[in-house]
This record gives sequence, structure tokens and C-alpha cells, in this order.
Amino acid sequence: VGTTDYLKTDIGFDIYNPLMQIKGQDRLVLMLSSKWGYIVGLESDSTIPPIERYYMGGNGLSGWGVTPMRGYADRSFGPDDGSYVLAKYTTELRFAISLDPMPIYVYAFAEAGNILQSFGKTDPFNLKRSAGIGVHLFIQPIGMLGFSYGFGFDPVYGGTKPSGWQFLFHIGQ
Repeated sequence: VGTTDYLKTDIGFDIYNPLMQIKGQDRLVLMLSSKWGYIVGLESDSTIPPIERYYMGGNGLSGWGVTPMRGYADRSFGPDDGSYVLAKYTTELRFAISLDPMPIYVYAFAEAGNILQSFGKTDPFNLKRSAGIGVHLFIQPIGMLGFSYGFGFDPVYGGTKPSGWQFLFHIGQ
């Protein structure tokens, strides 16, 4: 029997910068986003549950705590039992095709991120990269639905070839 004494810290920010208006409505927007996370046991016998660890890749719908990363398959970063350090950066250029009655956005994105096993061995430049295009629709009462087609430039955990093209379905993100 172990104890569960750990500290989990997540920090993130999003910046939305309107670049162009049409008829008084922001239509072209640059979005910059960043998310960092760290989890550490406070005692030598701390047990960190797998549900609290970090996972990354795909659309984020493949389980609890999965950070989406377009251009890669679901949970394709890091070991199967999760990791303890998270870093993710996103840039998106969005254009609103329609805002009323149903918002529809097309976008181009570039992302970089990774999950790592320990803070001491973290390399801030060891990031997996992706880029692609997508569309988001806001449908009442369902919420946000989207599709993206992204290219993962780097190999996934345990692989040697780039991830390549991935088509993903998004809901609620």
C-alpha cells in the first residue's frame, strides 16, 4: 500500500489578436497558445495515478488527460503509462467564413510540443512539430465540431519515421 502525495501544476495562456474586420466583425484572427505542466511526487514513496500523468497526440478524445497534438496519432508521445512534464505551443490563423447563424472557421496551424519523463532531463528544444489546415463549426446545442488535416514532421515515441499526414475529428475543443 502506497500513498498518493504529489503536486501537479498546469499553466497556460491564449492570445487572440484580430487582424482584419469585415462589416465591423473580426474575421481574421491570429491565436497564440501555450501550455506547460509538471507533476512530481512529494514523498519518496509517492504514487502518481496514471490518470494524472500527461499524454499527448491526436485529437485528445482517446482518454483522460490527453493533450491534443494535430498531425499525430492518439497518445503517440511518450510511454504508455504517461509522463511527468508537458510543453505545447500552438499558432493558428483563423478566418471566419460565417458568424451568424452558425459560426464556421477555416484555419491554418503550426504546433510544437512534447511530454517528458523528468524535469531534470527536460530539453526545451526536444519538441515534435506539426502543421496543417482545418475547419471548426459551432453547432447548437452540440458545441464545437471540427476537422483537421495535419502533417507530423517528427517520429513518435519509439519510431524512426515522421508521423506524416493525419486526419482528425475534433469535438468540444
